[in-house]
Amino acid sequence: EQDLGRRDFTIDSIAVDLEELTKDYADVRLIDPFDGWADLQNGVIRAVSETAFQSDAARLLRAVRLAAELGFGLDSQTEVLIQRHCHLIANVASERLREELLRLLAVPESQRFLPRLDDLGLVTAIFPELAQAKGVKQPKEHF
Repeated sequence: EQDLGRRDFTIDSIAVDLEELTKDYADVRLIDPFDGWADLQNGVIRAVSETAFQSDAARLLRAVRLAAELGFGLDSQTEVLIQRHCHLIANVASERLREELLRLLAVPESQRFLPRLDDLGLVTAIFPELAQAKGVKQPKEHF
């Protein structure tokens, strides 16, 4: 259970005791200290702990990507944690950010999630140059 506490999201913190595993799968008991099974059933991405994003800031983007891929919503407390720790994304290797962004953009209708990234503070945390462009009125004609 200690290992499960180091996972990122509750849906990834479910295990089975292999010693108890028998041919009668009806008797298999889930080890689920963070109610990940309920979150799976309810379609929720929830951080296991407040430190989940501090230990690996790529999880900030991964949360949105998983929600997009699975058609899940983000838990409100997880959203608060993402907003609080979005600045940490600057510490993530560019290769990992690229991979998460490409996977998010590969989701059908991924454009729906870009405003979500912005609401959570991730767009300007990943692309700080865009902060100056916010609120700039676009000209009617583009040349």
